[in-house]
Amino acid sequence: MDVGGADRLDDFSESAMTSFVPTFKLHPPAQPPHLLSRPRLLRRLDAVREPVVVVSAPAGAGKTVLLTEWSRGLAARGECAWLSLDAYDNAPGRLWNGILRAVHHARPKLPAGLDGDGWTIDAWLEEILPSLVNGPDGEGPLTLVLDGLEAITDADAVGGLADFLTRVPDGFRIVLSTRHIPGRPLPTLRARGLVAEIDQHDLAFTSEEAQAVLTDLLGSSPTLDTSNALYEATEGWAAGVCIMGRRLARSANEGEAEGKLAHGRQAVSEYLATEVLYRLTTEQRRFLLRTSVLDELTSGPCQALAGEHAGVLLRELARTVQLLEPVAADPSAYRHHPALSSLLSDVLTSEGSDSVADLHRAAAKWYTQQGETTAAVRHWTRGGDETAAAASILDAWEKAIAAGGGAEVSHWLDLLSPRTVAVDARLCVVAAMAALCEGAPETAWRWLDVARLRQTGRETVGDGSTVSAATAVAQAVACCLKGRSGPPIASANQPSPAPFR
Repeated sequence: MDVGGADRLDDFSESAMTSFVPTFKLHPPAQPPHLLSRPRLLRRLDAVREPVVVVSAPAGAGKTVLLTEWSRGLAARGECAWLSLDAYDNAPGRLWNGILRAVHHARPKLPAGLDGDGWTIDAWLEEILPSLVNGPDGEGPLTLVLDGLEAITDADAVGGLADFLTRVPDGFRIVLSTRHIPGRPLPTLRARGLVAEIDQHDLAFTSEEAQAVLTDLLGSSPTLDTSNALYEATEGWAAGVCIMGRRLARSANEGEAEGKLAHGRQAVSEYLATEVLYRLTTEQRRFLLRTSVLDELTSGPCQALAGEHAGVLLRELARTVQLLEPVAADPSAYRHHPALSSLLSDVLTSEGSDSVADLHRAAAKWYTQQGETTAAVRHWTRGGDETAAAASILDAWEKAIAAGGGAEVSHWLDLLSPRTVAVDARLCVVAAMAALCEGAPETAWRWLDVARLRQTGRETVGDGSTVSAATAVAQAVACCLKGRSGPPIASANQPSPAPFR
């Protein structure tokens, strides 16, 4: 066997494979039907003067659709080269060969000797690119769109591209479209003022744009209720609006709209499962499912539900999935997009790998330990343990009342079922105290009447006082607020008052 010959054949095959770039990757894809032009975003792209543009948003946000429309209107501003990236391009040689082919496709007068695989970053920047950008006849500016950058994860490929992005020559602009928030060199480009960014919030349809899409799909304007329900479920996410809109378009009459919306939500979940959830690692998927019971995702409760590495996973998924959105009041906290939340809830329930109730109880224990009573009570009740929820309230109400938090305590009680409160004299006293804190003595009287009926003489509430003693104190406060000299005497003929909340 000619080993040397085999090696040369392998080298030739690799070179031939690397040099080949399918033609379809060098053109923007066909636009979908019912395209909604986005003038506000097209104008924003037109106004960009920075050499690098990053369009970063989750799957189905409309990145490719926007850039396709924009690239076809570049005649007045120069030519546009396009390269659609996929997993095949995730190697330095293939990536740079693809970029070279894309630029060559826009500028076919490629200088002799530069059309090969023996490139280096320095040769690319110092010889190839300037020749292509300026062209032999002094042609105008050139824009390169790299669509699907999330496919490039190879360290050498990422490093080479990062070096390139910090050294883009005059007359050349590069537009990156990606499902991920890029890492290196984005912070450096921001610091130097060399990058313009468009994110998922920019790409989200406004309510007016969503209405226009629905009207086009349905052939007439949807009802306000239907439009609002769809927008609430999607928050303007383009794929969600279009998928649900198409489901609605199949409805023969408006009376079927609610059912069609439900089918639309299911179709959106199927899209997300395919494009997001089942592309994740087992560890990432487990993390999302276990933490799906949380209203806000922060490192602490996520670790309680998904293990010690949960903080790292949270930050990584927020960067790569982008349907975990930062909470405005706390940049380190995230919330699920409604469509993702719906999918995770469905999958968690159907797989049965973790009891939803058990996850809520685990979250409640963590929040209880941290003294975050509102979240603790919410999760205890969702986990079906109102006894533990009541205990959390009884442990925390005095401190909250002392701080003027009557409304907060009332909210805790509202999370319980009315019966749970009404049958527990201690909770009735707490409800009365909260009402007094809010300046509502009449409501407090009603709760105190119920407390007197429910007390057994053994319960203590607050700092250890009996329910009877605490009731007397509350009655005295209520009398002061009402200007009375003492508590009213209930008539034996009057029916017992029902709790009022």
